[in-house]
Amino acid sequence: MNKLTVFFFFIATLLLTNIATANNDKTLTIGILAPVEINAMNDIINGFKTQVLAETKDAKSSLYGYKVKFIVKNAQGDINIQHSLLQQFNNNSNINIVAPIGTNPMRMAMTLVKNKPILAIDPTDAKTYLTKGGNNDNVTYNYEDIEPAKQIAFIRQVMVNKNKAEKTNTPFTHMAFVYSSDERIFIDAKKVSAAVKQVEPAVIDGETQQVIQLQSIQLQRLSDIIMDARAIKPNNQAIFILEDEPVVDGVNSLIQQAEKMKIPVIASDNGSVQSGAAFALGISQTNVGKSAGSMVAEIVKNNYRAKDVKPLAVSNPTVYINPNGAVKQGIQPDYVKAAAKKFKYPVVVVSGK
Repeated sequence: MNKLTVFFFFIATLLLTNIATANNDKTLTIGILAPVEINAMNDIINGFKTQVLAETKDAKSSLYGYKVKFIVKNAQGDINIQHSLLQQFNNNSNINIVAPIGTNPMRMAMTLVKNKPILAIDPTDAKTYLTKGGNNDNVTYNYEDIEPAKQIAFIRQVMVNKNKAEKTNTPFTHMAFVYSSDERIFIDAKKVSAAVKQVEPAVIDGETQQVIQLQSIQLQRLSDIIMDARAIKPNNQAIFILEDEPVVDGVNSLIQQAEKMKIPVIASDNGSVQSGAAFALGISQTNVGKSAGSMVAEIVKNNYRAKDVKPLAVSNPTVYINPNGAVKQGIQPDYVKAAAKKFKYPVVVVSGK
């Protein structure tokens, strides 16, 4: 074999290798947008990453063998920053999928992200917004499936346990409900009010329970939360909050007030319990992230047609208890554990403030 033949053989081999490599170039870049910096967002993101990376090693997954890069951005609660970050995602040709967390980021992404699939993580009432349309309808989503009625029933049982154990003879009749002016929260706030109204007088574990009176406090701005915390009436026996970013972001002010009043802050997410809330009945935010992560393979399998991937519900609520926080707020952890046992909810003890 002469030198010229060897040279052409080398060039041909090199070209074929490059073509093969190009054809098998399994790379995927996902842009993740969190609207605010709170524990729940970090748990969602970590769960999402964990699930996606696990599927790259699963021979049965459409992501098997993929190299995945995550570009994670946080809007720090600023709508203008959020707008700018989504524009960056839209203009970045390397990003294959955009994953906004929450309702407002999803809606904004549908307007600004025009040629990429959108995987919305845990938006509220996504169906309504999808029917209204936008510049991009190539959207799918996952969502938490837990009804406020279940939360109210669980809270009531905890307070019954407290009353029986401490022999105070004070039925659970008053609760403060703090929520934000965020548009998506209106829907959930109405469900909470409706759930409370549906709770009829009843005998629970031998004790007569009355209708729960709700003091609804709407937070207009995060800076108002200290004033709103002080507005909680002294006859309230608990403070309830949703998985509501502005309120969760300022939950420490509610916790301080709760400790003064010796009443529990009852949350809907494990992140707030880590911050010091007494307990929560909610969906694991890590599992919310994992659920969304499991949808990435389906989007890739469907040639990035997210709209062809069925929305996925995340159910199976968990009880989260912060023993230190609970005791400071007048609740013994055993009261919560007993209620969880009655309703057959799993319990996770959270270390926190």
